[in-house]
Amino acid sequence: MSPRSPRSSAGGEVAIAGVGHVAYRVADIDRTLRFYLDILGLKELARLNRDDGSLWLVYVAAGNGTILEFFPGGDEPLALGPRTQGYAHVSLHVDDLVGTLAEFRRRGLVAEGEPKRGADGNLGFWIIGPDGVRIELMELAPDGLQARAMRALGM
Repeated sequence: MSPRSPRSSAGGEVAIAGVGHVAYRVADIDRTLRFYLDILGLKELARLNRDDGSLWLVYVAAGNGTILEFFPGGDEPLALGPRTQGYAHVSLHVDDLVGTLAEFRRRGLVAEGEPKRGADGNLGFWIIGPDGVRIELMELAPDGLQARAMRALGM
């Protein structure tokens, strides 16, 4: 387990604990998983399906608690952004999302809304960097999908 940064506080410290996952849109999910699982030897953590039962995304463990997130249908419109294959977003882990977001806003971040609990059980909030890079701030829940899957794999 990697060392954790201090929690955000009134003193202005912010806890970015590390990169949680990097997300990609892929044209052929089966080909992608064969490459990452069968060739590179990474482990599938979990899958999430849409309400209609179709595959929404696949989480793959990339070591040291880092997760790769693959969205099938790279040429289909997604809520995450434009139609494209490749990079979708980076997720940064924080220990205290509410406190971290308050500190970022104090420092000048303009972002409306409040953190929301995702389908994976984690607390998340989206911001956009100055070059349009989508950044997901995520507070991992001890009972969230990724944490449970990593424990099950002994990670």
